[in-house]
Amino acid sequence: MESAKQWLVDAHDAVHKWVTNSIAEAPKWLLVSGLTVSVGLVTTASVYFYTRPDKLLQLCRSSAVWNAGFTVQFVKGPEYTYSYIERGSPQQGRASMLFIHGLGDSKDYWTILVKHIPRHIHIVAVDLLGHGQTTVPTDISDVSILKLVECLEEFLVLFEQGPVLWHVIGTSMGGSVAAMFAVRNQQRVEKLTLICPAVKCPVEAEMAQLSSEKMFMQDPVNLRNLLSQLAYNKSVLPQSLWVYRALIEERKERLEFLKALLKYLQESFCHNDDNIETLFAKIGVPVQILWGKEDECVHVSGASMLEKAIPTVKRTDILPVCGHLMVLEQTDVTRSLIMDFYNCTYSF
Repeated sequence: MESAKQWLVDAHDAVHKWVTNSIAEAPKWLLVSGLTVSVGLVTTASVYFYTRPDKLLQLCRSSAVWNAGFTVQFVKGPEYTYSYIERGSPQQGRASMLFIHGLGDSKDYWTILVKHIPRHIHIVAVDLLGHGQTTVPTDISDVSILKLVECLEEFLVLFEQGPVLWHVIGTSMGGSVAAMFAVRNQQRVEKLTLICPAVKCPVEAEMAQLSSEKMFMQDPVNLRNLLSQLAYNKSVLPQSLWVYRALIEERKERLEFLKALLKYLQESFCHNDDNIETLFAKIGVPVQILWGKEDECVHVSGASMLEKAIPTVKRTDILPVCGHLMVLEQTDVTRSLIMDFYNCTYSF
């Protein structure tokens, strides 16, 4: 009973914060009606979100996306519907930025970083197949990095109104997706930023062989403890258990897909050295490598390995006192490094 009461308090505080921020951003003519109903709204919403924490999490994410100046959009293909956030539009002579998230995450992961990228740059962050608000495939027998890349290519065909040149940024599993995409679409990629990409490193990280049951725990306390291993700076992670309850609830419909994808990564892609080296050696665009020195998910030794494997690496930055969640732990530094690379001109 005490935990239920505490959860209700946490939910109430979260909703109150969201309502307060929304009112602060609203036009003045909305303030009177907004303030009148705010108390009742917070109370009613707290009770509702107690039973649906995933909806509260979705609301908070939507608010963050909106405050960053982005819109959530969808494009429908023959089999899958893809969700993405976008700000701005493609410009001739300037690359657009395409952000690709990691395993089990979503496009919203990037909001904190892209919010302060200059507004004249066109930005897109997409939910990969089976993630976020993009369709979860019913057939999980064909789960692979290649499948994710093929769906990313389909998304861009549906999305693009004309030729677009991309600076592609991928983190963790999204880094491997970005690398394969760049190899298959070199005429569409200007630059590639790899943030601790999912590869088999010379030194195996502590979390590299966690089972799918442990990686996708269904207990909020254990899930919080697990995710804390991803960050060297633990303060960037929420402490309230309602967030982890929400994550568990949110992942239910895609849980089997995520487990199958993790199994593939562990047994096939990440443990096949020849394929990895061959893939990265084929990259023909300027590459930036970013890594957290204290990464316990993908060991930092992978950075020097990739420097040797990729002939077009232009810069490598290892961030001290930083784990796997570079975007959250070192947001400003990571953004600055990406923008420095974006603004540089390279010739071969």
